[in-house]
Amino acid sequence: MPKMRQSTEEKFLDSAQKLCIYWQQILGLQHWEVEVRVVRHFDLDKGDVASISTFPEKYYAVLELLHPGDRNPAGKPDYPVEVDIVHELTHLHFGGRGDYGNDALRIAEEQAVHAISLGFWKLSGGEAKHA
Repeated sequence: MPKMRQSTEEKFLDSAQKLCIYWQQILGLQHWEVEVRVVRHFDLDKGDVASISTFPEKYYAVLELLHPGDRNPAGKPDYPVEVDIVHELTHLHFGGRGDYGNDALRIAEEQAVHAISLGFWKLSGGEAKHA
């Protein structure tokens, strides 16, 4: 039987799943089951390119990544999806709940997670791979 060609979305999802497994190992999150999904822009909060929903008591999370056709929203840096994956997985080390009670804590966590995930990605040779 001939091999069927993968769609852009299927290739994107396959690549994202492999990157997720790789970064789970790097970040010490192998004990988490992370389901990767590709979603459209209307499924995420405005301006977001990724999101993670967590169920810490089960060590289960759903990582949603913006469809490749919807990426690069206006005014946002266009980081590779690998940075988004590292960013969302890093949230798991911060409790992964997102219920802060105030915006200042949420913003502080987002800034810390962004700096840490971008640093990890750069140290892994990420910039050189995408230069």
